[in-house]
Amino acid sequence: MIEDRYSLRVSALEILRKNLKRLREKQRLTQQDLAERAGIDYKYAQRIEAGHWPGLQLKTIEKLAEALGVPAWRLLKPARTASASASRANDQRGAA
Repeated sequence: MIEDRYSLRVSALEILRKNLKRLREKQRLTQQDLAERAGIDYKYAQRIEAGHWPGLQLKTIEKLAEALGVPAWRLLKPARTASASASRANDQRGAA
């Protein structure tokens, strides 16, 4: 059970890291730009994106999301993969 909770936590943080980088780059922001907008230390923003998040709190995730102009849940939502989208489309066609 402990391993499952750890895996879930690591997976959620990995999703956060990837989404944070993807959204930041999509808006052509540097890590320093994002940190300034979020009101957090640049080095801390850099560590979060690199996967080192000592003491990461929901409040920090909310600040980063606000700086990117998205709701906080978007940073924690798994990205849809091409195979998942194709599978969903096949399921919908089969149901029709």
